[in-house]
Amino acid sequence: MVTLDTLLDRFSEDITPNINIVDNGLKEGFLDELRRYLEKHPKKPFLKIRKMREEYLEPFKAHTAFRKQDQFRPAVLSKLAIPILFPESQFGAYLDCDFFVQKDFSSLLQFENEDVDLLAVRDRFIDKMDSHYEGIDSDLFNTNPVAPYFNAGFFVMNLKRWDRKSYWDKVHEISLKKPMAWEDQSILNIAFCNKWKSLPDSWNRMVWPQYLEYSFPKKDRNYHFFGGQKPWDFSPTVSKGLVPMFFKTYKNIPFNGLKIDHLNRPHGIWWLKNFIFPSFPSKEKI
Repeated sequence: MVTLDTLLDRFSEDITPNINIVDNGLKEGFLDELRRYLEKHPKKPFLKIRKMREEYLEPFKAHTAFRKQDQFRPAVLSKLAIPILFPESQFGAYLDCDFFVQKDFSSLLQFENEDVDLLAVRDRFIDKMDSHYEGIDSDLFNTNPVAPYFNAGFFVMNLKRWDRKSYWDKVHEISLKKPMAWEDQSILNIAFCNKWKSLPDSWNRMVWPQYLEYSFPKKDRNYHFFGGQKPWDFSPTVSKGLVPMFFKTYKNIPFNGLKIDHLNRPHGIWWLKNFIFPSFPSKEKI
């Protein structure tokens, strides 16, 4: 909800946003609260909720290797199925639910008429297709091994340029060849290899709690809390930067069904520990 609230607050006043949500088993009480929240929001966004239908899952379930690994659970497939679930949509952006938004998404409309199918931000750690973090088999998938690799926590789709059936068939074909560590993200990278345009990383600034920027965030950047450590894993009263920013927004959201039990852990102590004993994804602190 913090992602949605910060997203709506930054939208231009003269634009009414359309919010599309894929339902992978959301409780009806939560959905009722969500509808009431959006009805009362000053931006008056349009809301569409679509269920991830069983028929879309069947082709993937049929493959034994993926069924054993739970590789294609609905939460993973839903990102890939956006063009199928929302056939009326012609242009839009996908956003993971672990973002703190500070940029105006309505400015992305400038790309609506560009000659490009997809726009995204290059991944901060998987810099190319054959990176050791993923190691996509270029011979198997007929891709360029040194082509840039994007992070799929945020991407812009120019859907009016897509052949949706061909895209969905390609996703299915890619998924059955080989299991991948980053699931939907790597499938999208294979499907759009050398066919996407790079955006500045301010649109998807991937941050890990050990970075100084976590405590000293900059304006006009969308912060993506990738990985297992999220702002709600720290105490808002003894932390600095993005953690108290997140909780300040969270507390001001009029949403009865929203409750986060944060861990009573100071971010500063966690940061110092990881500075001395660095862990994944890198030792970078800036």
